[in-house]
Amino acid sequence: SRPPRGIWLPECGYRPACYWSPPLTSYSSQPPYPRKGVEAFLSENDLEFFVVDYYQLMRAWPEDIWKTPLDTYYVSGPQIPKKPVTLFVRDFQLSFQVWSHDMGYPGDGVYLDFHKRHAKGKLRYWKITHNKLDMALKDLYYPEDAERKLMEHAGHYKWLITESLKANYYNTGQAKLVMTAFDTELFGHWWFEGIEWLYYVLKWVHADPEIKAATCSQYMDENPAFNWVWLPESSWGKNFDNSTWMNKEVEWVWERIYHAEREIQNLAKAFSDRDDPTLGRILRQTIRELLILQASDWEFMITNWSTRNLAEKRVVERHEDFKRLAGMAWNYGNGMGVSETDWRFLQECELRNEVFIDPEIRWFKELEYPVQL
Repeated sequence: SRPPRGIWLPECGYRPACYWSPPLTSYSSQPPYPRKGVEAFLSENDLEFFVVDYYQLMRAWPEDIWKTPLDTYYVSGPQIPKKPVTLFVRDFQLSFQVWSHDMGYPGDGVYLDFHKRHAKGKLRYWKITHNKLDMALKDLYYPEDAERKLMEHAGHYKWLITESLKANYYNTGQAKLVMTAFDTELFGHWWFEGIEWLYYVLKWVHADPEIKAATCSQYMDENPAFNWVWLPESSWGKNFDNSTWMNKEVEWVWERIYHAEREIQNLAKAFSDRDDPTLGRILRQTIRELLILQASDWEFMITNWSTRNLAEKRVVERHEDFKRLAGMAWNYGNGMGVSETDWRFLQECELRNEVFIDPEIRWFKELEYPVQL
């Protein structure tokens, strides 16, 4: 397998190098300290590019250069990594056409409804019909209708790609790129027909001699960026900032996250040099619970009242499980007893959250900060 050369950052979130302190009321007295920009962490881990949204680029500096999603850019800042990181920008229209459930393809009435399921078998037999329609009034799903519609939508999407590239070429005389990026769970999961739609888009793009389909890595190698931009702290969320994930409604979530982060650093200082398989097993599961607690979905669901109760429940559960596992690690690591009940609890956590196969506690031992900004 090939190592990845780029990354699709969660929520297209970006933070430049800056002096920072936790933006919580309870941390207001803590003096800011220097933190690296996201691009520095990417560069240090041999990741050469990442993706941002159109409006993140429009807010970037300098303002006196022509910024367009048809180009790539190097990321600038108070500290530029030895290996510069390239910025790809999602095309707004092409992204909206697929992401929007109200206006985009996935919300078309002929496609399979994601939410309505048979009470006993849990299978889905109904089409969207209309995305504002009551569940009880949904019509039956017909695969043949969906097949015709997805081919129509694939043809329309290929046309949008072609027209965008042609318009730019006629205006500038230069061949540029149109870049799209999506979460893979959209295709086949939220949008059942999405995989087949994607197949036809790629097939027809490949068959067009005027268009070349390429990965970000391929494009970057053949067309290195020319301009540098300084991105502000931003995301693809509401207002293109972090307000969806950091607000009064979710401060209590961040209190728990910051507590867990401090605790994992303390565990790393104490035990990262210990060669004990059993202790390593406890610490790995402790790290897994932390990583799940840090997921951006929880704040999103709470802020937007989207299954809010479930998100709040999960945050509390993950934090409580983290604390119990951290306590186990301290007890075992210091030669104290661990009860049979705790060993069973560890096994339950491993079975329930069997992700991130081999996280290592040493990752949390040392945090490097820039000398100056």
